[in-house]
Amino acid sequence: MPNEEIVKICGIANLEDASAAIDLGYDIMGVILDTKVIRHGTVKLIEDIKNIGGTTAAVYTSFESVKENPSSADYIQLHFSHSQKQIRDIKDEFGKKIISVITYAGKENLDASIKEKISAGSDLVLIESREGIFKYLPNIVSLSENSRVGVAGKIDLSNVSEIRRRGFRFIDASRSLEIRPGKKDYSVMKEFIKSVRCIHATV
Repeated sequence: MPNEEIVKICGIANLEDASAAIDLGYDIMGVILDTKVIRHGTVKLIEDIKNIGGTTAAVYTSFESVKENPSSADYIQLHFSHSQKQIRDIKDEFGKKIISVITYAGKENLDASIKEKISAGSDLVLIESREGIFKYLPNIVSLSENSRVGVAGKIDLSNVSEIRRRGFRFIDASRSLEIRPGKKDYSVMKEFIKSVRCIHATV
């Protein structure tokens, strides 16, 4: 990535939002390939985003769907519990960069999980909390030393600056950047990425 930080915007469901994200400087556009998710996209959308110069991540919610619905995305994001063998199988079959998502609820051994994912071939690891990752910031701040480890989960304008100050350089946001499910708010997107880029980590 050309920037020190990696800012990923997920839940991209149309080309207009992707184009705006590219213009604003977002590094990775995440497209969810699960029709049960309201903010889902399609394989065709991924192709269209790549055609206008965007870097894409195809977000999968099951191992089977990776095999059944391949795409031209730059990254394959594994948003489900997955083993080292599954990472290797996907890497071997598709030759894509892998983003592993680890769900965190405050008790998991993240050091061991991250080491496991990276040693199996994951290029990036996202620590996600459905409660909001900011709640657990004191628990995970040491992970910010690893530039391949990012955070996700209710990151918004109220907390992203502090997350950056704590040293995290890979940040993923989705719902906080929306007007409604599946439609992004360009003014919020602009302020969000400005907040990320303007903060210099102090940890």
